[in-house]
Amino acid sequence: MKKMPSLLNQIKSKYILQNIFTFAYGDIKSVLRLIKYNKNLIKRLNININDFYSYKLIAGNIKKSDDGIALASMIFVIEFLILYIAYMIYIIMYYKHGTFNDNNLREGYNKNKKNFVDIMNKYILLSYFLYKIATNVLTIVLFCCESIKLLGLIKVLLLLFFWLVDLSHYIFYIIKFRYVRKLMKKELLKKLDKGKTSILTWFYSFDLALIVFMSIKITINSLFLLGFVFTPKDIDDIKRNILIELNGIKIIDFSFDDSIEKSKNELIYKKENIEKYEYELNDNQINLIHKINDIRKQNNIPELEYFKREKVPCYLINPKPQLIFYQKQNIYKISNDLYIFKYPKNEMQILLNNKEIINIIKIDFLNEINVIEQYNNEIISIYNNRTINNINKLNNNIAINLIEQIPIIINSEDKLKNEFIGLSNVNEISERE
Repeated sequence: MKKMPSLLNQIKSKYILQNIFTFAYGDIKSVLRLIKYNKNLIKRLNININDFYSYKLIAGNIKKSDDGIALASMIFVIEFLILYIAYMIYIIMYYKHGTFNDNNLREGYNKNKKNFVDIMNKYILLSYFLYKIATNVLTIVLFCCESIKLLGLIKVLLLLFFWLVDLSHYIFYIIKFRYVRKLMKKELLKKLDKGKTSILTWFYSFDLALIVFMSIKITINSLFLLGFVFTPKDIDDIKRNILIELNGIKIIDFSFDDSIEKSKNELIYKKENIEKYEYELNDNQINLIHKINDIRKQNNIPELEYFKREKVPCYLINPKPQLIFYQKQNIYKISNDLYIFKYPKNEMQILLNNKEIINIIKIDFLNEINVIEQYNNEIISIYNNRTINNINKLNNNIAINLIEQIPIIINSEDKLKNEFIGLSNVNEISERE
């Protein structure tokens, strides 16, 4: 075998070579695995392997957890409705009625404690209220705005600073409340302890309620901060590569984690990912489908079903060999259940009266259609959706027989390296195909 010239290389006709590969393999990637290390075959078949790994990526950042953002937003709303409204009412009441006066101050009160309470009410109250609004808006902007990127450690430090300010204010507020009890007349305190309030003691009840609200808020924020401290990297925005086009097909943006240590080819063409790629029909494509369905309705044939947003067919990402080798053709019969039309963009609408096209459109057991723009062409697939999912698995006796002949046809010039295909003998190749 080492001395024999490759039988494939002895085939002079490019057309015969193309037919061999078309019958022997169900998809172009199988052909590429065979010819990858045979420069002569690649040249004669006029195939550029890189053409089948064509894609466009854009860089982006995606928030790691939309649920986390939603939860933070919900907490902000609850905090605003309860704590901030209570603060606003307190501020209005303070500037309207004041707090301590001769009617509620006990005799011989401590002036230093009174000054502390006055400073808290007159200066700290309004300042802290405005600070909380500003910091909450800033937090939402920093964590939700994609144009602003902060590392996890910076986010933790920022949250830690906010938490320390809240905790300090909370401690001072408790001190203030204790001073209020010591400054208030004893008879008023006794009434308050029995649940009786008046305009003279309105601020006491508000202070107590605010302390309860702040206690809950401090507890929740402490739990969030504790989680962030132990997982600072986990709150970073995920760096993404966003796939917008694959093999000339514009797809709905599909993002990949940039931190995954895999080659882009391996990741993008991974089977699990290919099955998730989607495209969306435009108005011209929908109009074409309607015209095709009008032809079927005129012949009393059920309309072809379509979906405006649908998965990209794998037989276009990993195309059938005939779509590659016979590019000048416009109509392909892949099987009895799948017909593909390939025309320049918007040209098929003009050719709908073509007899061959109409004959295919009128096949009554075909029940679904999709239209995809690929490079400058429009790929129209009409098929039976009960069998289309297995289209890449279809083999016939000719293909199996040809694959079994591979040991005779290929010599050392053609064979693939074991580490590339992961197989050690041809029987395994046959099973894999």
